[in-house]
Parts: sequence; C-alpha cells; structure tokens
Amino acid sequence: MAKDPYKYFRVEARELLEGLTQGILQLEKDGASPDAIARLLRLAHTLKGAARVVKQPEIAELAHTIEGALTSHRETKQPLSKEQGTALLGFLDGMSSRLQALEPGSAVTAARAAQPAAEEPIETLRVEIQEIDLLLRGVTETGVQLGSVRKRLAVADRIRDLAGLLVDQLAARPGENGAASSSSNLRARSLAEELRSSLDRVRRGLAVDVELYLDLQPAGTDDDLARTVDYGQVFELCRDLVEATNFRLLETIAEGIAHEILVAHPVAEVVVRVRKLRVPVSGLLDHAEVEIRRTRATAGRRRRRRARPG
Repeated sequence: MAKDPYKYFRVEARELLEGLTQGILQLEKDGASPDAIARLLRLAHTLKGAARVVKQPEIAELAHTIEGALTSHRETKQPLSKEQGTALLGFLDGMSSRLQALEPGSAVTAARAAQPAAEEPIETLRVEIQEIDLLLRGVTETGVQLGSVRKRLAVADRIRDLAGLLVDQLAARPGENGAASSSSNLRARSLAEELRSSLDRVRRGLAVDVELYLDLQPAGTDDDLARTVDYGQVFELCRDLVEATNFRLLETIAEGIAHEILVAHPVAEVVVRVRKLRVPVSGLLDHAEVEIRRTRATAGRRRRRRARPG
C-alpha cells in the first residue's frame, strides 16, 4: 500500500476548517470581538503553515486570504457584514473541496503525485525604514545602558568585598596605643560596617515609597513642626528598617514600615509601596512591587498580636 502523505494534514485541516466556520458564523450572529478575531487569525495562520509544509499552495493561499481579511476587519473595528461573511465562508468551501481532493485514491491525488510539487508563493514584507532605524536605535541604547549598569554593579560588588575585608581586619586588630587608638578603630569599623550595609541594600535593589495621611491644617495654621510629621525622621526610620533587617518578603518590609510609622508619628493612615528592582527571574521583568494601606486601628491590632505570649 502506498504511503499517504496527507493523512495527518487532513485531520488537522478539518479541525481548523470547522473552527473557522463556527467562528465566522458566530461573528455574523453575535458581532465581532477582539478575542474572537484573534482566535480566528490563529486558526487561519496555523492552517496556512500546515498547508505549506505538505506543499499545498492553493490551500495556503486561501488561508492567507482569510487571514488578511480578518486582519483588515480587526483594524477597522467594524462589524462583519453578511457579504463579508459569505465571502469568507466561500473561501472555506474552496479549501474543503481541495482537502477532499487529497483523499487516497482520488483522481486529483493521483495526478498530483505524478507532477512535481508547485513552488510556494513568496510573501513580501514591507517595513518602513524609519521604523527599523528607531528599533535599532532603541536596541543599541538599551545595550549601552545595560553595559553601564553591569559595570556599576561590578564596582559595587567589589567595594562591598573590600568593606567586608576592612571590617574583618579591624575586628582582628584591636587598638594598640591606648584609648585614642581604640576609639579610632571603633569609629573606622562602624563606618566600614555602614558602608557594607549600604552596599547590601544597593545589591538588593529596594525602593520604598510612603504616603502619610493626617490633618495638616493645625500645623499649617500655626507653622508648628510638632503638629505635623518630621519627614526626615520617617526617612531614617525606613532606611534603618531596610538596612538593619534581613527580610525574605517585600510584604514583611512594608508591614514593618507601616507599623513603625503609625506607632511613632501622629498619622491616621499610611500607604507603603516596596519595589524590588533586581528580580531574580529568567526573563524581562522591570520590578516586583507590593502596596499596603494601614490605619492606626490596624497598628493597634498588630501591637496586641506581638504582645500575646506564644
């Protein structure tokens, strides 16, 4: 028995034609939607590719025609008219007839088996030169910026390593010339530890935004700092909490900042956003971010939970 080269293509093509037919009839009945058009475009594109694989350019060309008509229809965002639906169904009927001719034993199949396969039609893709230039310029600029970022991160890693070595050496060499030397040693060690802590924060790539809600009229009327919030203290609170504590979750950092602000300052409500700028994923991801909104009542509940013996 001769091998049937179109066995699997016929099965796939029938399923695709059935999906296209039902989809077009549904468009005529219910109107167009972006999801429905996108699904029909995928079906037509898949059928076109499958037809080209088995050297059936007529079916591929009809599928391409349907794909072009659907693309134009999607761009104009106009409902599918009855005439358009009839034309698309006519293309599907043409593909069905050609598919039927590929059944084993048909005269068309036997005749085509004796002839060399027709060459595939060549499609020409036209792209504006300006668009290509803009794309290439954007890729080049992105590559330059990424290279600069990598260099800076490498420098930061090197400085962090040096700070760690300095801390270790200062810890191993206590003051040898009395109290003054010991005091200088402690000061230098403190600065080195602060440098290492700051670089750790840079390597983690965290950014914090805080919104505070309170009545500003008393402070604005009296010009009294005591009746509002000292933003410098809020900044130091956030910095100390991020730098001095190791957290696994962004949510934990946000909750800690919100709680400390509500406890230490006369605000009614606080919104905290924490972003991780360097996300360890295998793909393009700008950042990961959490946002929470807490009130003084929630801060009170948090304090009671902490005080509960456990």
